[in-house]
Amino acid sequence: MERFDINEFFDACRKMDKHERKLFIETLRRHGLDITDISCYTYPDAPGIRHVFFYFDGGSPPVPYFMLEKDLLEKVLEILKKWQAGAFRE
Repeated sequence: MERFDINEFFDACRKMDKHERKLFIETLRRHGLDITDISCYTYPDAPGIRHVFFYFDGGSPPVPYFMLEKDLLEKVLEILKKWQAGAFRE
């Protein structure tokens, strides 16, 4: 599996509109990932620092990408690449 790249993932998610993001999250869920939302942002006074938070079932607090297991991040990135190639679109 490919190593998770925060910049690549951040850019891809920011390019998705609301509908695309919803479909992407549904795709993650169909692959057994209990992710309910993904939040990507930067601070205005530190634009070079990127943050990605993952939200999971059960209403637990969001988890920053760097605290997730490596295997989970790699799986998310693998699905994203297939998503970008149009593999999951109806």
